[in-house]
Amino acid sequence: MFFNDELHYYLTEEDFYDDPFCDENGVLINNLGISNTKDLNEAEKALSALQNTRLQEDIHIFLGDFDLEHLKNIHHQLFIDIYPWAGQLRLVNTYKGECIFLRYSNIAPLSELLFSCLNYNFEYLIDNKENIDLICSFLARFFVVLNYIHSFREGNGRSQRFMLGQILFKLGYRIDWTTVSSDAMNQAVISGWKEGNFKLTEKMIKLNIEKLESN
Repeated sequence: MFFNDELHYYLTEEDFYDDPFCDENGVLINNLGISNTKDLNEAEKALSALQNTRLQEDIHIFLGDFDLEHLKNIHHQLFIDIYPWAGQLRLVNTYKGECIFLRYSNIAPLSELLFSCLNYNFEYLIDNKENIDLICSFLARFFVVLNYIHSFREGNGRSQRFMLGQILFKLGYRIDWTTVSSDAMNQAVISGWKEGNFKLTEKMIKLNIEKLESN
């Protein structure tokens, strides 16, 4: 995810005692019976990485419509071994560090607008897929807004990165996230959302994509 993996997202004060995805001790409800966040983070990271590898191997099959339901499906596939609520939208307001994410009641409507914009422009992107600057500029804006929406209680970054990888795959590219630090990604998306400056996100994408050999 975009932030320190040692911590889960904080709840806003109004929702602190009303999170349906947390146990009374504040640890996210999980399938593993883990009762502390540190151990849960370690298990989550390992199991979701295995699922991500499996999905990456079948990325040409695991392509759906680019909409909120597909994002939910990605999250479900990545985290089904860990969370019984995998694939469900968050029902509380969250923040972390400098980022206050979209109010949960607005997740569905803003997601519909975002994905409608993507799908409306997709043929244009395909027709101009050789224009790397155009692709990176458009997808930087898409990625920043998707991060601000932050649809899930946990696991947003991994779900978002997988979806962006699928979009790029359809455009004839692959992206390697392994060289991108969490600090760099954090700075990029914050710069985009808070300052309207998408250059860092554009650069982050451009430096880590390459054309697929078949294209």
